[in-house]
Amino acid sequence: MRLYTEPPRGLYHPYLMVNPRTHRLLFKREFEHAILDAGVHIFHGATDYRPSFLTWYEWRAQMYSEIFKGRLWVVIPDYPDDYKHIPGNVDKTLENIKRFIKVPGIEWVPVLQARYHDVFSFHESCQRVKQLIGSYPRVAIGTVCKTQNVRFIEACCRAARAHFPASWIHAFGITLRAVPRVKDLLDSCDSMSFTIYQTEGSIRQKATRQAHKRELFKKWVARFDELSAATLS
Repeated sequence: MRLYTEPPRGLYHPYLMVNPRTHRLLFKREFEHAILDAGVHIFHGATDYRPSFLTWYEWRAQMYSEIFKGRLWVVIPDYPDDYKHIPGNVDKTLENIKRFIKVPGIEWVPVLQARYHDVFSFHESCQRVKQLIGSYPRVAIGTVCKTQNVRFIEACCRAARAHFPASWIHAFGITLRAVPRVKDLLDSCDSMSFTIYQTEGSIRQKATRQAHKRELFKKWVARFDELSAATLS
């Protein structure tokens, strides 16, 4: 299973994850493949994208897809229900899929959203997305990003694979504990959870702080690889 993330400065990782805050890293880092996400941070103080943002995002997606041809996927802006409850989040996500999927020249990643911790809602969302886009080459699971509920994560991954058996399936922000249970259902995932273990407040020198980040990242990726290779008993 491929892991997308943003490694600390000075470290190479082949699969890069960026968003509207960090998109310039595409020009600053070496990478094999990258995903541009719309960035859920926009919902910390809002329930919708600004129209100007959606226009900017479409333009940026077109430009970057031309520059990094064959090495960039672009996530269609979705509406998560886990960061902030957004009424009609599935309908809004489908409307954005309808809008963006028609824009040519971009390797889009449509997102499967659902009401938080609602497996029935996720199945329904899978059905509606498939009616809209068919067996699209790639889809992403967006409703598992904040939960620590491994059973729910596994249920969503199994549902996605059942509805999209031939698609590349990506999952946003799954917990490490879920990796052994979903590694055979997914093709890729992303995470920045290694930053949880940073103790920058107790480290004064910048050079020491960066070295600390790099060591944490190496250990975290090693643990991810270990869990990805694990065999369930």
